[in-house]
Amino acid sequence: MCEKCKGNYYITTPIYYPSANLHIGHAYCTVATDAMARYKRLQGYNVKFLTGTDEHGQKIEDLAVAAGITPKAYVDNVAGEIKNLWDKMNVSYDYFVRTTDDYHEAAVQKMFKKFFDQGDIYKSRYEGWYCVPCESFFTDTQAADCKCPDCGREVQRASEEAYFFNMKKYADRLMTYIEEHPGFIEPESRKKKIVNNFLKAGLQDLCVSRSSFTWGIPVDFDPKHVTYVWLDALTNYITAIGYDPDKTYEEQSEHFRKYWPADVHIIGKDILRFHTIYWPIFLMALELPLPKKVFGHPWFNAAEEKKGGQGDEVKMSKSRGNVINPDDVELAQQICDKHEIVSAVIGEVREGNNMIISDDGEEIANLPTILLADPPSIDRPIAEIPEDTEKIELKDPGLHKSLPKLLSSPNIASKEWVYKQYDHEVQTRTVVKPGDDAAVLQIDDETAVAITADSNTIHTKLTPYDGGAGSVAEAIRNVVSMGAKPYAVVDCLNFGNPETPEILWQFKECIRGMSDIAAKFESPVISGNVSFYNETEGIKINPTPAVGVIGVEKLSSIRTLPFKNEGDKIIIIGKTYDEVEGSEYHRAVHSLEQGDAPKIRIDDELASANTILDLIENDGDYVKYLEGEDELAITATHDVSAGGIAIALSEMAMSGKLGCEVDISKVPAEEGISDNNLLFSESHARFIITVSADKADEIIDSIDVDAAIIGEVKGDSLVIKKDDETIVDLAVADLDDAYHGVIEKYMA
Repeated sequence: MCEKCKGNYYITTPIYYPSANLHIGHAYCTVATDAMARYKRLQGYNVKFLTGTDEHGQKIEDLAVAAGITPKAYVDNVAGEIKNLWDKMNVSYDYFVRTTDDYHEAAVQKMFKKFFDQGDIYKSRYEGWYCVPCESFFTDTQAADCKCPDCGREVQRASEEAYFFNMKKYADRLMTYIEEHPGFIEPESRKKKIVNNFLKAGLQDLCVSRSSFTWGIPVDFDPKHVTYVWLDALTNYITAIGYDPDKTYEEQSEHFRKYWPADVHIIGKDILRFHTIYWPIFLMALELPLPKKVFGHPWFNAAEEKKGGQGDEVKMSKSRGNVINPDDVELAQQICDKHEIVSAVIGEVREGNNMIISDDGEEIANLPTILLADPPSIDRPIAEIPEDTEKIELKDPGLHKSLPKLLSSPNIASKEWVYKQYDHEVQTRTVVKPGDDAAVLQIDDETAVAITADSNTIHTKLTPYDGGAGSVAEAIRNVVSMGAKPYAVVDCLNFGNPETPEILWQFKECIRGMSDIAAKFESPVISGNVSFYNETEGIKINPTPAVGVIGVEKLSSIRTLPFKNEGDKIIIIGKTYDEVEGSEYHRAVHSLEQGDAPKIRIDDELASANTILDLIENDGDYVKYLEGEDELAITATHDVSAGGIAIALSEMAMSGKLGCEVDISKVPAEEGISDNNLLFSESHARFIITVSADKADEIIDSIDVDAAIIGEVKGDSLVIKKDDETIVDLAVADLDDAYHGVIEKYMA
């Protein structure tokens, strides 16, 4: 593997049933998967992207008979049209599997025999209901009113000899796996349905052969049977990459072990049961690892008219005849018009390798697409900025003077004047307004998103890698403090002239740091821009990586930074290092930008964030707490960033209009650090939380990272001690005076 490759990544669509040409819902699934595949390639992964067709079954046989052709001729025609469609849409698949391929049929026969020999498959007789479009059997209870529980269409009474797979044998094992791997089935709502509606309800053994039709893979030791569609179809994901049923996983080819287990199966929610119950159980029986993730996307719906009135929104499907062909532009626009969505045809896919852009008939651009998809690299000189070895001796003015001055720094002071210029209420969806670590917007009755933006130009100027990574890390800590798991990152990168070797080095190191921390948190950078040449008369701006992060959370998990209750204990999470160089304290108090930025410790960052999220996840309900119906163990959370511990405590005190008393001798810190540097250090991976007094010892014992109880919420002053010596005693009201009204003065 090359040094730049981040590893292998195997992603798949469903393999589509070629009973008829596909519709826009299939295109949606494939394009979404294609986007993920392309993104992973851009990240440096060696991607294998599989799609294809599932070509056996009674429905195909019936359609072929009606058309007067063989089933193989029928699927050859439709599969060809599907490949043409994907090629027309420039889908970047690596492999198109067909279940009529010889290698697949041979592997399926071997797997069927293997299951039979080890007692997983047995012969019996099926009595029940069969849905031809869904290729599914149902019991009398499941098919109430002779309707398919999945699609709602008529089912047929079926009675025939068949082979069955013993699902019950593996049910407990599968349940344990799902519980121990929370990301295996996503979204969470789909997982709950699978667990509650199927696993907990009790699995029925699965029919894996048919004897009433012939279009399928023959069971070689019992030729009157053909393999039932799901055992045939699901196994494509391993046969396509070379699985040999005669070998153990360790004995499989290098190519197979390179890509299996798959990283993610993208499927429609209607086939989730097959991919998250039957497929894992097949793999368990084969003693193969399970795919890392199965993601069930929603359907495209279509209105279905009813006599005498408004219709219902139902699933778009080929068998219902309510589909939109991806080629039917006029119909798609009509649907947009119906829902008052602005739409326009802006171009078409053409043969050739150029993208042509016109304006009112005049060609204004004609570029080879390779320049857009795979732009050439520019080999420019890069030079690291020499370290400034001339150190300046500083005299600390004392904490009573430094702290108010720091609170009055525009980089720390209240931004209330700015955000009040705009509609920050967002109708009634604003749960937490600006001024906290992040704003929180309600999405539905259970879900919210936390949104924040951050940047640190000084850190990035001094140590670009740590500054870039730190900007992302601080934004992530902001949404984590609110109880949200970071979901995605956006950026706006502003730098000087990239033709200057030192500027280009700054840029390269900055994005390397940003990439490393985002990858660690599995939070992709989904959008952004880069602006170069930000200089005026030779004076360049500091490198400015502005970072936005969105996090997703339950409404019940929201936490805010203000102190809430007298007597709550104050806990600091994370270790403080002697990293005051490049800090806001140095800039605001000493007018100094020199030294090294705080070092980013990525593993510590993730561990601290996960600690906060775990504590909140296991705590009470925020909404009920506000309504007086619940008690919280975790009452406030705040990240420690610009200005260090002293500023974080001040902000919590001012917001809650409550004081506190802390002892800095209890803070987990690097040995030999001075009191001043301990309070103003901007070390990463730190949070301050408050907890109810009766839960404090229990909570501190549950934390696996550096943490300590350092004080409690009390009074109306910020009191900082070291052992028995008071080193800061400032009224919260005085802190508030220093903190507010600063921006207004600058804007006057």
